[in-house]
Amino acid sequence: MAEGCGADYTCEECCVSFKCHYALERHKKTRSHCMFVLALKQPEVSKPSLQPDSALDTDDGITQGTDADAGCPSAFDEEDDIAVADCGQQNSYVYLVYFESDWDFSSKPESLWNDDERFQAPMAALPNGEHIFVRDCITFEHHSLGTTKAVIVKFFEKNTLQGVHAEVELLLNCYQYQYVTENTNCYLPDDCCVIYGAQVIHFTSIIGVANPPLSVIKWTEAGIQRFSNEEKMQYFASNEWKEKAGGKKVIMVPLILFTDDTSGNRSKKWNKFESWYLLLAGLGRHANAKPSNIHFLTTSNKVSPLDQSVPIVEELLLLESEGIEAYDAFSDCQVLVVAPLICVICDNPRAKELCNQLASSTRKYCRICMADKIDSPDFIGVPRTRALSLSQMEEISSQTSISRTYNTRKKYGIKEHYNPMLHTNIRADIYKATPLEALHVFALGASKYFLQLFMPDFTHDQKTEILALIKAFNMSGFTTKMYGNVCYYYNSFVGRDFKAWSQMAIFILSPYLDAGRKEVLLNYSKVFAIAYAKSYNRHLKEQWKSVCQNFIDSVKVHFPNLLRRPKMHLILHLIECLEQYGPTSAFSAERCESFNSDVRAQNIYSNRQAPSRDIGKHFAVLEHVRHIIDGGRYGQER
Repeated sequence: MAEGCGADYTCEECCVSFKCHYALERHKKTRSHCMFVLALKQPEVSKPSLQPDSALDTDDGITQGTDADAGCPSAFDEEDDIAVADCGQQNSYVYLVYFESDWDFSSKPESLWNDDERFQAPMAALPNGEHIFVRDCITFEHHSLGTTKAVIVKFFEKNTLQGVHAEVELLLNCYQYQYVTENTNCYLPDDCCVIYGAQVIHFTSIIGVANPPLSVIKWTEAGIQRFSNEEKMQYFASNEWKEKAGGKKVIMVPLILFTDDTSGNRSKKWNKFESWYLLLAGLGRHANAKPSNIHFLTTSNKVSPLDQSVPIVEELLLLESEGIEAYDAFSDCQVLVVAPLICVICDNPRAKELCNQLASSTRKYCRICMADKIDSPDFIGVPRTRALSLSQMEEISSQTSISRTYNTRKKYGIKEHYNPMLHTNIRADIYKATPLEALHVFALGASKYFLQLFMPDFTHDQKTEILALIKAFNMSGFTTKMYGNVCYYYNSFVGRDFKAWSQMAIFILSPYLDAGRKEVLLNYSKVFAIAYAKSYNRHLKEQWKSVCQNFIDSVKVHFPNLLRRPKMHLILHLIECLEQYGPTSAFSAERCESFNSDVRAQNIYSNRQAPSRDIGKHFAVLEHVRHIIDGGRYGQER
């Protein structure tokens, strides 16, 4: 956002436009303040070095990329880390939903990717170049029935080695149905097929697209049910992306937004800048941690985060509902890019602001559920949803007096002002799309609380022994080491210090703690290990929930006042977030927090008259330079 761009400036004077696709757009917010947003007109699909890692696509039914560091199979590397929660014991988190070979398709696993089609690949390409879309009627070679018709339900990756599979609903003719049911007395017309349940087939067994049968029947408990023409048309309805693509390949590029505040100064004088960044959700942990894969959108020291989000949401609506045509350097053709929003990464105060919630001191202090401070500390309330909040906001607005409005706000814990994340048709429910973030909930939350509780009670001699034990502790397996004097300067620790301390605390402090505190710390160590795990096995969901509940129960006995803190309550929602989004490393804020220093540096080395424009212009130029260096190119028509 820009300070100093008055109303007499025209768009041509204020907006820095480029010949390529990284354009800085000017959005006027007030009479004297404008904001500049780096447009999301083209995702990173025109770079041959990055596109296979950033887009969800199945080509020839074969897995296109693997993450060597994590050992993750994926349709493209983009799928590695963000998050199918249903990946068993693999480190693979793919949007092509991963199914265990022994899972029953009559009870599909409950996960974000299974429940919502917009996060799944809508098509796959046969070796002959033919595009197969979800809901297409196909023919394939069945191992016992021969050439068989079916309807595609979804594409997914069955396991590490076998590549892409498809879940289909079989359409059996009379002979095939008699063979399957062993009922030779059942006869069907020659032009009729019966829908016979779901089955998994290998993608390579698909022959091609077929014409739907003239009539369809379905066996139910009530008997034979023949589809009417309307029901048949609805059942064989064409996939929406097939119609919109017009013969082009459809590529899914799921997105993650990050928002945070940072200081524009290096000194202690706080100069607050609100920033928004973009990440390609499917990139692996190691790739997404690189600054080059974090994309600057906008920053301002004058405009609020919600006002900043207005043009961002407008473009997201276009990207997820209509898609955009783009040149794909990997396949050297025009493709249709669909980019749905997966989640918004932010700290807890910003998440409450995006959810229109009151401050953490209010009675309804949880942004995920309707937990109340008068309830038991381990109580999980009714889940918050967009529909529920909109109805509550309507009730607040209908109040006839200031006092009634104030009381109704306190009753529900929300405010009624306009929020583009809530009042637009963006598909992501902001209450589910702001998962708890490990850095702020654990490292800067519970770990910090316990360190502040325990350390003041130790004597000088005990602290000396603790420092000696820390010095002798083997940290070779740690990703980061702890620096500084934990006994005296823990209030100056940052996230990486608390993270390292939490891994060794139970071993260092055990001799100095009573039974109650030792129990709390031991249970917390188990929860901490779950929070920073690199993979998630959904079959252990109940076991992991019990671990979190045991920790909360022990805190309730020994430190009941801690449970009134929102960060402690959020631990009860940890497994829910893991089930929806996978390991917390998939939506970690640490990689984006470090990017704040790059934004700060651009403000420092400018005249600070129009920081939003100057910073945005700099990052737009960087995007162009990076595009060229990475081997990016455009189609011949350009």
